[in-house]
Formats: sequence, structure tokens, C-alpha cells
Amino acid sequence: ALLLASIMAPYLNPGKWWPIALMGLFFPLLAIITLLFFFFWLFARSRKAMLSLVFLLLSLPNIISTFGFSFPSKSGPKKNKDDLRILSWNTGLMNYSAPDSNTAIRYNEVIFRKLKDADADILCLQEFFTAVIPHHLNFIDSIAGMLNYPYYYFSYDRPKFEGKFYSGSIIFSRYPIADTQKVVYPGPFIGSIIRAGVIISGDTVDIFTTRLQSVHFQREDYME
Repeated sequence: ALLLASIMAPYLNPGKWWPIALMGLFFPLLAIITLLFFFFWLFARSRKAMLSLVFLLLSLPNIISTFGFSFPSKSGPKKNKDDLRILSWNTGLMNYSAPDSNTAIRYNEVIFRKLKDADADILCLQEFFTAVIPHHLNFIDSIAGMLNYPYYYFSYDRPKFEGKFYSGSIIFSRYPIADTQKVVYPGPFIGSIIRAGVIISGDTVDIFTTRLQSVHFQREDYME
């Protein structure tokens, strides 16, 4: 019964059926428990195994959506010539809060490797942290030069260390950027939404990115 409730969660309005929506959070656990029951009743030679099997079959769409079964390729899915690949990633301030420099360097190497493997045409990075003077922590220069993203627009939301470092959102592009725009959010949240008009095959495509902090939403925000 609990499993049945959890698989109904995607199809019911959570505002009216919040207990069902809550059960949806426990779907992976309930599916695993039902699978264990299936094997238990199967070895016990009980007809109850068929009941577990029926509910597992009913859960199949949710199982496919919840658990990944694909085998990742190092280079990612093949990109056709006319495809536009966009990657969006919250980079966690480029591991600014790591316990030590070696840990930060190791984690940032993973970020750079993943960005390279994705081979996206446009990068939208939130909580991006960089120096704004030329030295080894200027991640804008590193990504632009090493990964071939000559065009970019950075929001410069939060200054650090007397304005030598900034955090915010950034759009990197392998296509020229015609124009940009920044809209600053009202306080107390410090942040903005940025737009870059990217020229692709003679057309201008508007790319937007931002970072939201939903834990700061108030009741009136949800009402609106």
C-alpha cells in the first residue's frame, strides 16, 4: 500500500495530496523492500510473490525514472554538427570552502575534466568563484583559454578580499556574444539573473542563468 501511494506521487497535486507527495520521497526504499519481499516469498514458495511482482511491474516507470541504467561514455553522447549543447552546473564556489588547498585543487581538477568531457557549446556556471587579476586562481582565464571558450559574461555578484576575487554566475560561449544584461535581485539575497545574446548561425539566442536560494523563500513568495 505504501509503495502504491509512492508511485502515485508524480500524478497527484502535492498541494492537495501532500501525504502522497511525502511518500514519493521514500519510493526508492519502498521499491527495494518490495523487491526483497518478492525474493523472500519466491523462496518460501508462496503465492504472495506474485503480489510483490505485480506492484514492482506497476512501479517500473518510476524505477526507470529513479535509478540510472545507462552506461556513461567518457566523451558523452555524440553531438551532431547542428546541435547546440548547453551545460548548467553549480560549481560550489570552485571549492573555496575546502579544508585545504590540495583538496580544492583536486576537486577543481575534476570540474575542469568534466567540463572538457562534456564538450558543451555554452556553459552556465552558478556559484562560480574566481580571481579578477591575472594569477593562478583566475578561473575565467583558465576556462576561456584551456577549454576554448573565448566569449563570456560574469555577474560579479559578491566581492571578496578587497575586490580581488568575485563570486556569481557566468556564461561561457564558443559563439560570439552580441549583448548582455544583468538584473539584480532585491535584498537580502545577494545575486542576479544574467542574460547573454549568443549569435548562432546568424540568429541571436538568449541564454539565461541564475542561482536561487529557496531556503530564503518566505510564505508570501510561495503565495505569489
